[in-house]
Amino acid sequence: MGLESGYFLGLKLAFLLIIAGIEAYFLIFDKYIEGEIHIFHLPILIGTFIFSLFLIITKISFFSIFPLPICYLIIRFCEKFCERGIEKKLEDEKLKRLINMVKGDPYNYELNVRIGDIYFEKKYYTEALKYYRNAEKINPTPEINHKIKIAEREEKIEKGEIWICPECSVENMREDEICKNCGYIRDTIKSIKEDVKKHKEWIKKNLFFVIFIPFIITLILSLIKTASQTFFFYLSFFISIFVIYFLLRKFYSW
Repeated sequence: MGLESGYFLGLKLAFLLIIAGIEAYFLIFDKYIEGEIHIFHLPILIGTFIFSLFLIITKISFFSIFPLPICYLIIRFCEKFCERGIEKKLEDEKLKRLINMVKGDPYNYELNVRIGDIYFEKKYYTEALKYYRNAEKINPTPEINHKIKIAEREEKIEKGEIWICPECSVENMREDEICKNCGYIRDTIKSIKEDVKKHKEWIKKNLFFVIFIPFIITLILSLIKTASQTFFFYLSFFISIFVIYFLLRKFYSW
């Protein structure tokens, strides 16, 4: 029994080391080569990888493979957060600059449209309409009329004055519970009931699978639990074969 448990412990250690190697390849080496991570991130990621190896060797726990992916995700999240902050700051500065320019030249059609577009992208529809209407007074083109109609529509949706049918995209008034064009029911519970009625035949045909498949999955999981060592052996074996095959393909494609 001791020899058998030691054998499976060795397999588990090898399996965890393979997973750690795959993580290091894709999250450190590959991302750095592709330019998706900065050189300043390398010490953090490499340090985390070494920490994972230490945990794998000393603890031989599945939790040892999580520090590197978590560290990578935190780095990417911080990058995106900082990028969005910088972009927002630049957009705000650009908007202030354009507003100051239009104050000095209030009859500039292009400036009014650009400011309106920025406010529209920010979903400040009231402000967008203000500048679109200024532009319309200067030059009532079909383009600006179209922008005004869209902004007015979005403003009404935001205020809850109208709602757009998700089925046919037709405008409906706030008090309307049923779409005037296609009969879509706005109320969520009623909509679910209608969907069930529409797909009643499909549900009848597939009800067996809906009930049977979860039962089979539960049965398989219970068998795995009672024979976890055998399952782990085959899992380790097939994943190892797949990893070797994948790495060989990558090697010969370089």
